[in-house]
Amino acid sequence: MLGELRRFKAAGDPFTPEFFAAFQAVYLEHLAMLGKLRQRKRRLDGRIRSVRAWRRVSGLVFVATFAALLVCSVVAAAIAAPPIAAALAAAASLPVGSVGKWVDSLLKQYQDALHGHKEVVSAMQVGTFIAIEDLGARRSSGGSSRLHG
Repeated sequence: MLGELRRFKAAGDPFTPEFFAAFQAVYLEHLAMLGKLRQRKRRLDGRIRSVRAWRRVSGLVFVATFAALLVCSVVAAAIAAPPIAAALAAAASLPVGSVGKWVDSLLKQYQDALHGHKEVVSAMQVGTFIAIEDLGARRSSGGSSRLHG
């Protein structure tokens, strides 16, 4: 064991200025990556808020349209319109409800995909943060790990 330490010491100091320059470059790249991940997460949060609002708005629009068509069919029946007109108005209101559910399902799928992307970015953010902390600890202890003999 002592012989291995002597050979290591005889090989020279592994912590050359080039090593520290490369180490600093890696550290700075990780910091830049963390900033980019934070920015991407903020953008995803904005998109998720936007999709949530669009889901509410589309739901209100389709409910209002469905109700309006239903009211029109009742009014048409009340003023003694021919039964065919009343049936057509009632039949027209049914596809509106289906389309509303379809649009909501599309927006929900998009929202779920955005949540998935956000989870991936959060995991990458945690990993990058841990790497930065580890690099910072190694950088602060790098000079003191030299062998003295």
